[in-house]
Amino acid sequence: MLDENVTSLVMPLQFFCYFFTDEIIQYIAGQTAMYSVQQFPNNPLLITKADTERFIGIAMSMSLVKLASSRRYWSNHFRVSMIADVMLFNNFCRMKRFLHFSDNMESVMTG
Repeated sequence: MLDENVTSLVMPLQFFCYFFTDEIIQYIAGQTAMYSVQQFPNNPLLITKADTERFIGIAMSMSLVKLASSRRYWSNHFRVSMIADVMLFNNFCRMKRFLHFSDNMESVMTG
């Protein structure tokens, strides 16, 4: 039987927030920023919790509106406003490049 906390959720955003808590989103933002520093210390990605939420929203929207390539969502001909108006293409690509969910240093120290 499902927990009462889950059965009381009715809106899609409520389901999302139940599983992707503020703490988890902040953790993903922190790990992504840390990974970008590890990869490019002279030009790290400055990322916030809000940036991470936008990125996840864009990724979910892209799964509903399928185009041949990521660039097309921002192109003049195929532009999808609900994506292109939320984040610049270059920022999306950098976040995608550095998206990280765990601390690499922990695995090095415990391995």
